[in-house]
Order: sequence, then C-alpha cells, then structure tokens
Amino acid sequence: MAAVQQFLQTLARAVHQFHTYPSASPLCTGAVHECHAALQSLGGRERLSFRVVGDELFVDEIGIGGGAIEHELVRRLHRAQVAAIDLNKTATFRDLSRFCTELATCPDPVRGAATLAELMAEHGVQAVTVRMAPRPEVVEVGAPSPERRQLVEHEQARRQSLFEAGGPVQHLYPPDKGWVRLDPATGPSRVSLVDLAVLLDSPAEIAAVLMLLTDEEPSGSETGEAAFEQKFADVAALFSALDPRLARVMFAKLSRAVLDLGEEQRKRLLQRTILPGLLDGRVEGSILTQFPDLELAEALCLLLDLETAAPELILTALDRLDIASERRETLLPAIEARLRSGVRPASEGNVEAGLDEYARRLLSIKQHEDRNFAEFAAFDLSIGDQTLLGVAALRMSIDEQDIDVPLRSLFNLARLHRNPDSVSSLVDVALARLGAGERNRQWSRLTDWIKRFRVLAEEIQSSRPDVAQAIYQVLTRFWTSSRVTALAELLCSGREGAAAARAVLEAVGVTIVPSLLDTLDEVGTDTRVRSLTELLCERATDFAPAVAAELGRRGTTATRAIIRVLAYAGPGYESILAETIAAGDEQIGRDALRALAQIGTARAAGAVAALLEAGPPWARSAAERALSQFPPATASPQLRRLLGRREFVLRYPDVSERLLERAVSANRDDMEPVLARLAPLRFRFWNRPIVRLARRARDLRHR
Repeated sequence: MAAVQQFLQTLARAVHQFHTYPSASPLCTGAVHECHAALQSLGGRERLSFRVVGDELFVDEIGIGGGAIEHELVRRLHRAQVAAIDLNKTATFRDLSRFCTELATCPDPVRGAATLAELMAEHGVQAVTVRMAPRPEVVEVGAPSPERRQLVEHEQARRQSLFEAGGPVQHLYPPDKGWVRLDPATGPSRVSLVDLAVLLDSPAEIAAVLMLLTDEEPSGSETGEAAFEQKFADVAALFSALDPRLARVMFAKLSRAVLDLGEEQRKRLLQRTILPGLLDGRVEGSILTQFPDLELAEALCLLLDLETAAPELILTALDRLDIASERRETLLPAIEARLRSGVRPASEGNVEAGLDEYARRLLSIKQHEDRNFAEFAAFDLSIGDQTLLGVAALRMSIDEQDIDVPLRSLFNLARLHRNPDSVSSLVDVALARLGAGERNRQWSRLTDWIKRFRVLAEEIQSSRPDVAQAIYQVLTRFWTSSRVTALAELLCSGREGAAAARAVLEAVGVTIVPSLLDTLDEVGTDTRVRSLTELLCERATDFAPAVAAELGRRGTTATRAIIRVLAYAGPGYESILAETIAAGDEQIGRDALRALAQIGTARAAGAVAALLEAGPPWARSAAERALSQFPPATASPQLRRLLGRREFVLRYPDVSERLLERAVSANRDDMEPVLARLAPLRFRFWNRPIVRLARRARDLRHR
C-alpha cells in the first residue's frame, strides 16, 4: 500500500504542475516521468483502481487522503463528478500526460459540457478509464391514471418476455441517469424510458425530459418547442419500441404535435430530421404517413428548397412512405401542381448562385445567436488537384497488389461505414473484382469473400439493419443468369465440381434464390440448372423461407421448384401450399398436393381434405390419391370428419365409398359411429350410389 500511496502523491504533484505551468514545460514532463516510474514500481498490480468518496481515495477499501492527494486529486475529481478511476499499468507517458492535462484544466461541470470521461475517450486514451458519478434528474409524474398504469404494466410484461427469450438489453440513455417520482400508492415500482413515454401526456414533455437526461440546453427562444425539435428522433425511437398498436396511437400524437408547431419551426424540423429520416429509412420519417394529404404534399415539396434538389427526389420519398395506391393517386396531382409552380430551371449559373447563397447563410454567425450546424452534413469534402493526384497514385498501387489486398480494404471500409449507399458501392466494387475470379473459375476465392460479406451483414443486422440490407441487395444482384448457369455446370462437372458448387451455395445462402428462380423460368427444361434445385432441397430448411416469399410471382418451372423445396422443408408451409392449389393451375396444384402428402402432418391432411369438399374436379381426384399417402393415424381424423358430414356423403357417394374402405381398414373402432349413421341410407332406393355406399357401411359394420 505504501507504493500505491507514493504513486498517488506523485500523480497529485503532476496534476499540480499541469495546473501551474504549460503542459510542455520541463516541470510538467518531469513530473509525468516520475509518475510513470512510480506506476511501474507497483509490483504485482496490473491495474490500479480507486474510488472517490468524500475527501479520500479508496484503494482496496482503504482510504488514502490528506496533503497533495486531497487538494490536487480528490477535490478536482470530486468537482469533475468522477466516481472511480481504473488505471492500467500499461499506461504510457502520453496517457498520464493527457489525464493530468484534462484534470488540471477541467472546469466545473455545466449542462452540455463534455465530461472528463468523454474528454479522455475523445483523445483515444484507453489505459485510463474514468467512471463518472451518476447525476440523476428527477421527473415529477405524480399519480398516473388507471388506464396509463395498465398500459405501463402491459409494456413491462411484453419487454420482460423479450428478455426471457434472449433479446438484447439496450439503453437509449444511461440507465442510472434519471429518477421518476411517482405516487407510491398508485405508480409502478420501476419505470423505464419507454414507460415514461406512456406516462407523460405529450411528445413535447417527453422531449423536455430527454433534454434533461443529456444535460443539454435547448437552442432557441421557445424552450419547449426547441427541445421537441432537438429530441424528435429520440422520441420517435421510444414510440417505435412500444407495442405496435400503442405505437400507432403515439405516432399519431407525435404527428399532431409536429403539425401544431409554428410554420418556420415545422419547416425546419421537416427539412433537418423528418424528411432525411424518410429517405434514409429511419423511424422518424414514418410519421409522415399520419399527415393529412394537403400537409403531406407540402412537406414533401420542402425537399425542393435546395437549389440542387431534383423533383425526382419527391417521388423517391413518396415511394419510401409505402402508402396505399389510392392515397398516392390523390397526392400526385397536388405535388405536381406545386412542382409546376415552385421549381425554377436548374441552369448552371442558377445552381452555382444558389449554392453560394446557401453556403453564405450557413457560414453567417451572429453574436448571441446559437447555431445548429446539422445542415453542413449536406456538403461533401472539397478535394483539390493535389489530393486527386494522391488518390490516383494510391489507386494504382492498390491495383498492382494481389486481389485479396484491395478486397480486404473494401471489406474493412464496408464494415466501418454507416451509410448504406456507401456500403453498397463498396460491395459492388468488391464483387466486380470477384467477377474476374469467377470467370477464371476461381470458385474458392469467390466462395470465401462472398461468405465474408454475408456474415458481415448478419453481424450488423441488429445494429445497422439498413446497411445489412444494402449488402444483401448487392449480393443478390451479383447472381446473374450467366453465373447461375456457370454454377450449374460446375455442379455437373464431377465429384470435385459438385463439392465446390455445394460450398458456393452454402456461402452465398439465400442471396442466390431470386436469380436461380429467374434462370429456371428462362431455361425451362435445362437439367443442369434444374439440378441446382436438388441442392436447395438438400438444405431446404435454410432456403424455404426465401423461396416461399417468391411463390406466386414466378413462372411454372420456378414455382414447381419452390414447391419441391417446401416439401423437403417439412411442417410450417402447409397453408402456403394450400393457397397455391387454390390458385387454379392444375399442374402446379398436383405438385402442391404431393408436397402436402410428403409433409404428412395433420395440418397438411386437413388442407387436402378441404379440397375434397370444395376443390375443383381435378383437385378432388388428386386430393383423394394424396390423402391415401398420409400415415393412417394422420389421415383417419380427416376421413372420419368427411364421412360424418351428411352433405359430403350425399354429394360424393362414390368418393365416400372409397374413403370408407380406407378409414375402416385403418381404424375400425373409431369408425363405428360413422358406419351406424351411414347404414340407414340404404333405403334411398332412388339413388343407387347412396344405396351402394349404405350397404357397404352395413356390411363393414357387421363384419
């Protein structure tokens, strides 16, 4: 402990030196060297952890204070609201110097200012971990109504079920940042941010609370409306986490809150947050679907305020809304009228003048006026001639390397980027390079890199779903008809080729499905391509969801291939196959009936039996044969149900007689009540098929 105390004293003296002298002063550098040497002399400790409590530092639950430690360390750490520090023995001279600099110059904490932990992380210091003391904000809610309590309890139960099922626990804000004060006699015992969104009355109140939790001050004259504008995206994220039915109600309330804003503020919120969110596929853009038609048309036309915006951008935004076709048709005339009246010709001079004017307005900074620099995100980095030459030289050097070198660079860039468009371009370039390998039959390299990109998409699916979707789309586009045909030829080229084809299919996964189905419809009876269907059947469980989504949108050959895969996939696709039969194509319907018989579940038997009652003539005969292929234990309940229905027996006596034979041979005891009801029908002498059925029932009963 003496060595620890000695180190803390040298650290306190170093902080004092940084407070007194410039950081480049020899006195400061010498103090840091002394501190670093003391840290290395701590013996067997790999990490030193100490807590700030009162006027002491606690190391291994032993208090150390007094002198320079109390004055230079404890007081400064306490004032900076630091709870504890973990200091790794591997800390470098730079790490200790940066810690002393930031602690010595750290001002009193103010709302919105960076904390000591954030400053250390900003400078990339990892060996010194600063843990801040919680600064909770208290939110007064009072006694919620019984209806709101019920909603909160429902949401808590729903989230608990998700956590029990292995769902991730995520915090939009620090979990120990806020306290909610409720009436203890009526309120829930614990409240999350999602619950608070239900308890509070309006989105503006929720936004104000979120401002408190981030220690921010709203920028603008109207505090409530400014908070709503700044935290709009977080409020939308909270509402999206609710039960879908409740979320629709809350998004409608959020939409009304936006429409109630002043004209300028509503326009600013739409341009900076809602419309970009719509184009980027974020949740905050979805509230536009709640706007009335007139307000929605005006909001979409705000995209044209920039001189360089194209009218086509409005149609893109309208497509992203995914609204009903009837409503879209009513919106288009209003949008077109505004386009005709409000769009100026985008001549070269007009564009340049518009950009210059827009840049001047952005760069204009007036005294005592807060500025939001979010609009700078619309600008690209300016690249000069020297930079262009450097980039060109770098590109040439990369092209001269082995193909794996640029592929690795493209992969790493795609893993880091958060813009789906950028990631899509990167993966496109990577796959274009892989295309050369495919033409040279370098299937192993192709398999390896495509698998890497697919696994990357799976890894980021939860954190960046839009980027993951962009990767999937590029991988899907890569599989053209010619590449599918080449893979089919590889499969048919012998044992080694078949093994390579299986490896490729395992690597690419479901991304090959759309192109494979297109190719099947194109080539028809080409046995090489159709052999790929056998590979899908081998891994039917993995491919069935993707191919099932294509059912009803493909030609006959591809649809029959889909049905085969679903048959091998087994239970879970009975209703989809039954709907395919109802579509009316006889050839496809017979395949679907055989698939149901292959699945062989009670649900499949029920679907086949339903066709015996209400299907077209060809379906009834095929369904009868399919039902005979089911296991007796599975088919018997359906046979008993059909033969027990008087309407079915009177309408289809010949079919009923054949079914009766099978049902009795499978389980005679269960059929006794049915036989008893059928035997009296022998007196219907005017209907010979019915009489024959009834007599057969009587004979079987007395056998």
